[in-house]
Amino acid sequence: MVRLRIIAVLCGVMIATGIVVGQARAERFDLPLPTWKLSQDLMSYAKAGESDMIRQIMPMIRPMIRALGDQYGSDVQYEIERSLGSGNVAEMVSAVERLLAMDIRDLMGEAAASVRGKEAKAITQMKSAYLSYQVIGPELERSRFSSDQRIKNNFRKAIFSLESLSSEDTPESSESGVQNGGGRVLQYIGEIDQELGRIYAP
Repeated sequence: MVRLRIIAVLCGVMIATGIVVGQARAERFDLPLPTWKLSQDLMSYAKAGESDMIRQIMPMIRPMIRALGDQYGSDVQYEIERSLGSGNVAEMVSAVERLLAMDIRDLMGEAAASVRGKEAKAITQMKSAYLSYQVIGPELERSRFSSDQRIKNNFRKAIFSLESLSSEDTPESSESGVQNGGGRVLQYIGEIDQELGRIYAP
């Protein structure tokens, strides 16, 4: 019964904050590199206008792009391919930024689903999401400074809270621990998700 109450509490917080459980895990697992490294490469090629290099990467990431596009209602694959066809650097960067934002949100959804009982997994996922955010963060810092600061602050608080949860001496089944610790993590994740959703709306 306690375990069911814990699940109910976490699910309630996830629904309230609008967090969507990650859907692209299988596609991400099949990638030859971590997504944060692919994020760095994609952004580097986009800013340099190296459309041929992005085309070489596309086959390996297309399943993930489709899964993310379906999840967030965005035809980001079309946006990327259109930008590659036009050779417009600004369009390439914008399309890649939108893709990375969706991947970050998806990783956080995976972390949210692992908050209680699998804190180590959630920490890894949140750190991966933050590494990917650092690829798009510099542009946001210039264009939307307040948003960037809120996002970074919530990432730091979420990771710190997860690390505190993973080292707690209190029983895993503690309802107060879920509400106070896990609930805070989900709140931070939800705030990042909403901020990215507003900025990179389809």
